[in-house]
Amino acid sequence: MRRFSTLTSLALLLSLGACSKPGDEASRTAPAPSPEPTTASIPGQTGEPTRDPAQIAGVVAAFAETEIAISQIIIDRNIEGPLRDFAVQLQQTHRQIEERAKAMNASKDGQRVALQQAKAKTEVKSLSEEQDDQALMNAYIAAVVRDHGDALKQLDAELIPAANGELKAFLEDVRKQIAAQHEEAQALASARY
Repeated sequence: MRRFSTLTSLALLLSLGACSKPGDEASRTAPAPSPEPTTASIPGQTGEPTRDPAQIAGVVAAFAETEIAISQIIIDRNIEGPLRDFAVQLQQTHRQIEERAKAMNASKDGQRVALQQAKAKTEVKSLSEEQDDQALMNAYIAAVVRDHGDALKQLDAELIPAANGELKAFLEDVRKQIAAQHEEAQALASARY
């Protein structure tokens, strides 16, 4: 029995050693990117994947704008504690992402950009109308988890495989940042406010 316990402990230590930090390629939110662009399995998203570099950068910029806007609701409502700290940090990160995407001639037009903008408008309206602070905090962190999960799917299935050169390097960096934020948001979501 002691030998079984020792083997079990050794197996557990080895499996923990294989874990990585948030956003790493081996992270639990980092599936292998698709070799060819495919439409990500995101609700409301259909049609051919985009291959236009301006469109790809535009989708990333629109996603960043969404996260900035919904985080501003938490900041404006004077929510305190770890969720506010997260919202401030998320805003800073996404402002940097947005600026980098705009520097890559991000398009404000196109089907994928329009879908992201419509999603943002709906989320901002819904969160803005929430009167109860606890309900707002739960809805906000749930939205961040969902948004970041969808962004990871879209980056892996469609955007990264369609890009090359400087744009691809930018997207791979963005993916790491979004994966790290996704894992942090999941941890905050488990706290339930």
